Amino acid sequence: MKKINRTDFTVEIAREWFAYDPGAGIVLRIKNPLRGKRVAGQRAGVFHKPSGLRQVPFRGVYVYEHQLVWASCKGCWSAHKLEFVDGDTANVRIENLREITNRKHHDQSQLVHPVKSLPGVVPLESGRYRAQIFRGKIYVLGTYDSAQEAHRVYLEAKSILHSPLNREKSTPYLLSQISMNL
Repeated sequence: MKKINRTDFTVEIAREWFAYDPGAGIVLRIKNPLRGKRVAGQRAGVFHKPSGLRQVPFRGVYVYEHQLVWASCKGCWSAHKLEFVDGDTANVRIENLREITNRKHHDQSQLVHPVKSLPGVVPLESGRYRAQIFRGKIYVLGTYDSAQEAHRVYLEAKSILHSPLNREKSTPYLLSQISMNL
């Protein structure tokens, strides 16, 4: 199957390969690709952890699930950013989506995605938050119920791991010392 550009991924192609199920509020794949594990009738896409949204891959193009819902129902791609009315990015039902101007999106960006402003915090599909830190590689510090709690753990780990006094000490050793203090 030939890869395509984002601009070549039209609403007609999207409707040929994907369908919106309003009852479940999800996007389903309606055709089997020539290769791969994707199967017609299954929910399309995968959870994209950095954004907290589901992405649907198609021939080298990644489209967010909520954008496919909009295109499927409205017959065109959104000209503006899409906002989740209830703030729940997992709820991609068409009645929960609305277009917002770039200015309004900028004004509300902290409200729509509050976790993006907290370094070391990754939202999980379960609704919980993972604290992580980078020191040569990514180290997971734990999973927490609130973004603020995960950020607190990240800040504590950062103060110890990134201290000039601890440059020569191994990361696993320092992490074990941190976990004893939590």
